[in-house]
Amino acid sequence: GKVGALSESDFIDLRDNRFLDGTDDPETRLTLLLLNQPLRKTTLVELFQKSSKVICADGGANRLFDAFEEGERAEYLPGAIMGDLDSIRPNVKAYYRA
Repeated sequence: GKVGALSESDFIDLRDNRFLDGTDDPETRLTLLLLNQPLRKTTLVELFQKSSKVICADGGANRLFDAFEEGERAEYLPGAIMGDLDSIRPNVKAYYRA
């Protein structure tokens, strides 16, 4: 089905990747680097739960912002947004600065 201008096949699906196994142990938790690529909300939630650090690379902040509704966003905040910030939308930059 369509999600905005994206089709279901446009989303990256990580369900079959075994690198997520065993990341409940604090010693093996992930650092998540979000790029400007579409991810399903369910995938983002799982990755957040298994990550000790979350970093958005420029336009990745837009993807994170768009994945969650207004009331949910505060639960899924990046620790940092890196890059030249030419791709991040002004409203997204303002939200994460606040």
